[in-house]
Amino acid sequence: MKIVFFTFPYAGHIFPNIQLLSELENNGAELMIFGSMEYLCNVLFGENTVFEPYPEFINDFLRIQSNTENKSENPANHYYSYILNEDVIKMREYKVSQITRLFCELYLDKMKSYKPDYILVDSFAFFAWEIAAKLDVKCIELNCSVWEPEDLLKSKSWRDFVSNIIIQEVDNKPSIELINTIIRKTERLRKKLSHTYGFSQAEKKAYAYHCTALQDEPEMVSGNKTYLGYNLKHPENSIKKDGSIYVSRGTMSDAYGIKLLHMTLKAFEKIDRLVFASFGSNKKAQMTINDISNENIKTMLYCNQQEFLAKASVFVTHGGITGVREALLNRTPLLVIPANFPDYQVGKAIEKSHAGLLIENRPLNQEEILYKTHEIISHMDEYADGVNFIACKLQEQWDKAGIFRILDEIGLKKQWSINY
Repeated sequence: MKIVFFTFPYAGHIFPNIQLLSELENNGAELMIFGSMEYLCNVLFGENTVFEPYPEFINDFLRIQSNTENKSENPANHYYSYILNEDVIKMREYKVSQITRLFCELYLDKMKSYKPDYILVDSFAFFAWEIAAKLDVKCIELNCSVWEPEDLLKSKSWRDFVSNIIIQEVDNKPSIELINTIIRKTERLRKKLSHTYGFSQAEKKAYAYHCTALQDEPEMVSGNKTYLGYNLKHPENSIKKDGSIYVSRGTMSDAYGIKLLHMTLKAFEKIDRLVFASFGSNKKAQMTINDISNENIKTMLYCNQQEFLAKASVFVTHGGITGVREALLNRTPLLVIPANFPDYQVGKAIEKSHAGLLIENRPLNQEEILYKTHEIISHMDEYADGVNFIACKLQEQWDKAGIFRILDEIGLKKQWSINY
């Protein structure tokens, strides 16, 4: 059996799929994996697996989306331009269509010659869907994040996110009605470009590495989408909380994220406990945030996040689901300070299950950061129970479904090589 997997070339999208890829290979499948060698080269696959690095125009486009902007501008204006600035939106949609067409032209014939039995596509790998649609094979979508509401404009969380964060942060203070109008225009433009380029929709089955306890507004998610859960088994004796706080906004590459991290650390100058903060290998952030005077705040360019989460009593995070899963694995309550809607959704789910708190009002208030951090630490047992609740739900769903669901779908039902 031949399987092609179009990954999205970031760690948080690669690592959740490693067990699946290992099982596919161990069950005799031939794999062709498109992605970044930066994340895949250290994963040992056998002689039936070949890697295809993405062409440079894919990597360039993904880097462009995360460039920092002019220092004189409010960083929120640039960060939210993908929602608010119609010129930026149009340029991006045209570029997405062009990249999709070029990627298909380059690789469609190769895929036809390879004759795969299945196509796996990361839900973010927009450039691969046209190839998947044109190949007469079964297609599986793999989502490493959370599902977006089926009808975004009817989502209460979306309205709250726009009202409480975007509108408060950007300079021109647009109304939610204006923002929703821009979204409708974007959808019409997307459909127009799809028609112009002759793009078609791939029939697919969709799976995600989470569960309803980690999905805000699960009632707004289509019923044909399947939750796989996530494997969170962890040796309990390696988790020893020491009252510290761990702060990270992941692999930041935008000035708005740097600003939010800076404001968060300035708030913690007033706290009398150890605070460890990672810049996510962002040297610009390290150079920018150089005025933290409290000696209890220890900053690092990069660290082993799992080690710090095993000890921390609170994880202050942007809400990226990869870091959230690691916090759940280490039974660490969360304070979520999101910037984008998926992370906001995660924060809402975390707060609903009492596994942490969400800071959703802007401008960012440092007193609120301190108050909610103190609230979590003061009621540690309650929030630890909430964390354990979500962790158990993720593990239960994994034990019930997990990658077994995909392996069964593909038709590989031999002995599993990993004891889940």
